[in-house]
Amino acid sequence: MGIYIKGMEMPKSCWHCEFCRDGFDEYAEHYDYCVALDMNILISQTERHENCPLVEVPPHGRLIDADELKQKMHYDAFDWLVLNESDVDDAPTIIKSEG
Repeated sequence: MGIYIKGMEMPKSCWHCEFCRDGFDEYAEHYDYCVALDMNILISQTERHENCPLVEVPPHGRLIDADELKQKMHYDAFDWLVLNESDVDDAPTIIKSEG
């Protein structure tokens, strides 16, 4: 399972990321640490780490659980696959719409 942080902008680089920290080890050696990756990294001022787990959520309407909604689909007497509009309206909201 992932997390969604409302209002957080996608960082352009590790340098600008809220999850990157700098620190020192027991020998006073400087290192950069990524909380999201749980590892020491070399922080870039211009790009994100190749294994960055952050994913941008584009502007959207109400996001719902499509897998749960598929369970309400059924075939009618003419063998047409049917999903009632009320099923869509009543589907649980995962992330509210933006704006």
